[in-house]
Amino acid sequence: MYEKIELDVSYDFEISNILPAYEFDSGKSYVIGLEIPTYYKSLKLEINSYFDNNLFYPNITILDDHYYVIKSVSHKSIKYENVKKFGSAYLSGYFDINETEDSAKYILIYTTDELQKFRIIVNPGSRSGYDVHAGPEGKIRINLKSD
Repeated sequence: MYEKIELDVSYDFEISNILPAYEFDSGKSYVIGLEIPTYYKSLKLEINSYFDNNLFYPNITILDDHYYVIKSVSHKSIKYENVKKFGSAYLSGYFDINETEDSAKYILIYTTDELQKFRIIVNPGSRSGYDVHAGPEGKIRINLKSD
């Protein structure tokens, strides 16, 4: 269930019904499980969720090698980015996994019932503006970087 990832490599994922679903306390969600490589210093996880037909608003949980939660990342750390030059928009977040969390082994990426109520207006005030609603599916890109 956990896909091994390498440092400093971008990975694209499509969150859809082809993934396993899990009933979290925060609601049922498709989930991506990632295995963190062994590291010696702090790491930074970059995650982008792209506006397509769907928007997946991610929730991030870090687990140790016994699958216990050692860190939950607040969704408030994920911000809206509007790239006018290329006409695209996405949600973006950066999260530290530091030396005090040296037992970090796995990353879970999923959404919650609350986050699926999220709505954003892309290009507000322009003729090309439109609403995007979060849902259980979407496209994300992650990159785990070493400091």
